[in-house]
Amino acid sequence: MRLAVAALIPAVALTLVAVPASAAEEADESLVTEATIASIHEAFAEGDMSCTDLVQAYIDRIETYDAETTNSVQVVNDEALATAAELDAAYAEDGLSGPLHCVPVLVKDQVETADMPTTYGSAIFSGFESGRDATIVTRMRDAGAVILAKTNMGEYASGWAGSSFGVCRNPYDLTRAASSSSCGTGAAVAANFGAVGIAEDTGGSTRGPAAWNNAVGLRPTTPLISRYGMMPANPSYDTLGPLTRTVEDAAIVTSVIAGPDANDPLTAQADGHVAEDYAADLRTEALEGKRIGVIREPQSGDTDITAPDYARVQAVVDAAYTDMEHLGAEIVEVEVPDLRALLAAYSTGGAETEAATNAYLATLAEIADPPVSTFEEIATSPLVTPTRQASLRALLGRTTEDPDYIEGEQMRQQLRDAVTAVMEDNELDALAYATFDHEPPVIPADQLTNPGAMAGVRQGSNRSLAPVTGFPALAVPAGFTTAGLPVGIDLLGLPWSEKSLFELAYAYEQGTGHRVAPADFPALPGEPTPVPEPQPEPSRSPVFHLSNDWRGTTAVSFPYGRSTDEVLIGDWDGDGKDSVTVRRGNRFHVSNAPRGGDADVVLTYGRPGDVVLVGDWDGDGTDTFAVRRGATYHVKSSLRGGDADSVFRYGREADTVLVGDWDGNGTDTFAVRRAATYHVKNSLRGGDADTVLTYGRASDVTLAGDWDGNGTDTFAVQRGRTFHVTNTLRGGAAETAVTFGREGDEVHVGDWDGNGTDTLGIRRTSTS
Repeated sequence: MRLAVAALIPAVALTLVAVPASAAEEADESLVTEATIASIHEAFAEGDMSCTDLVQAYIDRIETYDAETTNSVQVVNDEALATAAELDAAYAEDGLSGPLHCVPVLVKDQVETADMPTTYGSAIFSGFESGRDATIVTRMRDAGAVILAKTNMGEYASGWAGSSFGVCRNPYDLTRAASSSSCGTGAAVAANFGAVGIAEDTGGSTRGPAAWNNAVGLRPTTPLISRYGMMPANPSYDTLGPLTRTVEDAAIVTSVIAGPDANDPLTAQADGHVAEDYAADLRTEALEGKRIGVIREPQSGDTDITAPDYARVQAVVDAAYTDMEHLGAEIVEVEVPDLRALLAAYSTGGAETEAATNAYLATLAEIADPPVSTFEEIATSPLVTPTRQASLRALLGRTTEDPDYIEGEQMRQQLRDAVTAVMEDNELDALAYATFDHEPPVIPADQLTNPGAMAGVRQGSNRSLAPVTGFPALAVPAGFTTAGLPVGIDLLGLPWSEKSLFELAYAYEQGTGHRVAPADFPALPGEPTPVPEPQPEPSRSPVFHLSNDWRGTTAVSFPYGRSTDEVLIGDWDGDGKDSVTVRRGNRFHVSNAPRGGDADVVLTYGRPGDVVLVGDWDGDGTDTFAVRRGATYHVKSSLRGGDADSVFRYGREADTVLVGDWDGNGTDTFAVRRAATYHVKNSLRGGDADTVLTYGRASDVTLAGDWDGNGTDTFAVQRGRTFHVTNTLRGGAAETAVTFGREGDEVHVGDWDGNGTDTLGIRRTSTS
């Protein structure tokens, strides 16, 4: 297969695109592409796939796509399928074996695994096996994970290339970098070669690949997660953490791997600071009332604020801050005194490298036969790529007794104090800034041979603030530039605030939906999909019975869709007549006439979990969809895709929402229902209700419509087969009571004949 080099990715949160129904269904129904921990476990519970099915599907994707594209996976675990079979047997007996039951994990090759080689991205260690698992690998296995593969990395944890397996490439544009040095994990997770990944962050190597690969990456408070079984770079900076496609998955993995470890003395500081479950309190409204401090000052000395890609990135980042405001946060512009000068402390950390590497190699020699025993042998080896060899040699002879190192440690404390003061003085819940101020660079053709090929590896990087302070930071997708390249933002908090960062990031992620899979890695034929439900016999298909008057009689009957479809009613072509659209996941099959048969158009919109509301949002006579996530509404006024025309908040997440033209101005808006009280809005602007009234009983089913044709919608309440209709927004007694249909019918409201008066339609399935 020939793959496009640059993927065209729209810089929008919501997408509405006309697609061939067969292609859309193939992509959307795969249980592997864009799988989450929750969706994997749900598929097991539904009997739609086994652990063996899932692991084999990821292996097939790696074998089909990786070598000629991202070059992100070094080796697939020969034991993965055997482990999957064992987990299938365990599941049949006792259900899930742990929170990561059969979650296929991609592990950066800097981390030891007992059943695969660990090369640290270098040809020096080609084929080397230590025979032991790193602490986090042990914890993941104990939680039920399948350690699927080792991923490519920058040689000895720097850059995006190594002498062991070559150059990592970005799945959104294969000519560009996937960031450093956990580049393989970032690219492989983004391309759906595994469910979740493990990365390492000394100076930004978890958050960088997350940002440039449209993924989520956590750099934890430095002592939170054990580094035992990982080759160090600068131990007072080094961390391990999850790199995933979703915030929730990152939180789940963190819950498994966090906590003190006797093999890593630094982690003793984590005692008493580890959350029991980092995913427990994720809520879509978590940004409401929070104060986010925005740092706009470029933190890297080589940022070029005149470059076109700088402007493209800043446009995405500015939109992200606006989205946070729409989601209820207060954005506060802040400056950290002497920020760039104090960040220079990062360069002094290399004084730790030689002694730390020698100590690590000594422990390896106790259990295996490593090919070298000293850092000097590594730094002077001709096998190391020229770019990495030059930077390693510059570290020879440096120690923590060096004056610049001591000064750097003092600067680190000054920066901790300065950041803490800014956050406390401004009562901030987190700081936010672009992970990078520039787009991913094009990979030089001589990357593996030119000593100067990595000169711009950190250009525009704002990643040093977290490692210099040791504070936690979480990178989350912010969207795409107009060049189709991913942009990430970091959320940074005070020590041990990971749980809060997950909550803020989850609300932002759910409210924006920026995660989009790269286009060149679609579902493969034969990937696990939901087991089809038994199809009803033709005579027992769902049938719609539409009434054009209030006599309780049926005027039109026709079959349409499947019994499991969600039904949406609207005037999709502006002819003044409502018809039926059915929704499956995030695909909509739109019919412009009450006639059954094939859809007039198939549309993909939003995400399968969205609440979808139908209305004429701009008064042009044609209905479209609005997506509701929590209490945030993304409103579209046309069926053409692109950005939402309006994004605003109204009501509470637990409210029931009704759509109607409440003032007769031709434009639909929302009313929220709490028990029998209705809070009605006449404009798409959020804020307070224009009208509050009580009607019916709390247990009633409520329907909105224009029951008398006066151009103003009001409420009808349903009790069994009886409907109590009011023609004004005043509460009180009903003006009309009518009996229609049977107990168990699904009832829908529409103007079925275009006479300006809404009536009731019933949908009767084979079980009604």
